[in-house]
Amino acid sequence: MGFDLIGKRIDNSHTSDAGFVFPVSIIINGVNYDSLDDYLESRGLPKNSIKFSCSNRNWHTIWQYVQYANELVNEEFKFKGNEYDFEAGESNSGHFISEEKANSLHDCCKNGMECSYFDQYIEDECTWATKDDEKTILEMIERFMVFCKESQGFIII
Repeated sequence: MGFDLIGKRIDNSHTSDAGFVFPVSIIINGVNYDSLDDYLESRGLPKNSIKFSCSNRNWHTIWQYVQYANELVNEEFKFKGNEYDFEAGESNSGHFISEEKANSLHDCCKNGMECSYFDQYIEDECTWATKDDEKTILEMIERFMVFCKESQGFIII
C-alpha cells in the first residue's frame, strides 16, 4: 500500500519511488477498485493527469517534513491549509488540496530548505537515517515540491 497524489493538470508522466511488482486493488471508503485508473474513472478524473506515488513510509516522511517546516518558516511561507488538511494528509481518504494550498506546500518546503530546516528535520526526526537515506529523503521532498507546483491542486489517495 502506498500513497498516490493525483493532480488536476493533464500530463502523461508519473513519478514513483517504486515500480509496480504485482497488480493491486484500491479500497477507499469501503469501495474496492481494481486499479488506480478504475478509481480515477469513478471520480470523473482523467487517467492521464499528473501523478506522484510513494510508499506509506516515504509519504509519512514527506508529510512530517511539511509539518516540521511549517512550524518554523515565516508566516508568508506557511502552508495555507488548516488542521483538517494536515490530518487528512495522513490518510488515503481522497482529500483534495486546492491549487493555492498545493502552491503553498511548495513554498513552505522550499523556504524550509533555504533556511536549513531540512537539516534540522533530519537531525531531530530522522535519527535512523544514514547519509544515503538523507539524500533519498531530500530527493523525495524535491520531487514532491515539483509535483505540488505543477499539479494545479491534487487529491490524496
